[in-house]
Amino acid sequence: MAKAAFVHRSQELADLTRLTRRAEPGLVLVYGRRRVGKSTLLQHWAQQSGLPTFYWESPRSTADNVRASLLHE
Repeated sequence: MAKAAFVHRSQELADLTRLTRRAEPGLVLVYGRRRVGKSTLLQHWAQQSGLPTFYWESPRSTADNVRASLLHE
C-alpha cells in the first residue's frame, strides 16, 4: 500500500515546534475528530524534530482503565 502524501500541515508542524522551544517543560494534548491524521502528524513531527518524544494513544475506556494503561507504558 502506498504511503499517503503529507500535505496541508505546515501550521500544525510549526505550532508543535514552537511549543517545544519554550524554556519550561510542557505537555501537548492533541484531540479531534477520528481519522483526520492526528497520529500521522505527531509521528511525522517527532521524526523530523530529532527530540526525545513519548507518544501514547488513549484507549476508549473508563477513566480508571485509561490511567492504568498510561501507567503501564
